[in-house]
Amino acid sequence: MSARMIVLTMAGMLVLSVSAMAADEKEPTTQSGTMTGTVTEKGETWIRVKDAEGNSERFMPRWIGGAPKDGGGLDKEMLKQIAAVKAGDKVEVKWTFDERKRVVELKVLAE
Repeated sequence: MSARMIVLTMAGMLVLSVSAMAADEKEPTTQSGTMTGTVTEKGETWIRVKDAEGNSERFMPRWIGGAPKDGGGLDKEMLKQIAAVKAGDKVEVKWTFDERKRVVELKVLAE
């Protein structure tokens, strides 16, 4: 095998390795969904929900509008709903993926 063939083979292997690493860092293939579980943590702008299988996800409201200087910001109605939820509440979260999982609809379920 010539030196040129070795270099080309190694370059091809490097490209495949980089492509595989990039594939691992891609956004999730699921762009929306529903999760039912218990609120385990919360902040002013987010909640963490744990489902029956032990999977835990953090959700934030959607961004509405443009830049903050133009009046854009997190969905104010969803921020009010997050404020009303308590740790330990059973909830159903409908979400969509936009940089991270964003709450589209939040429903507190009766125990």
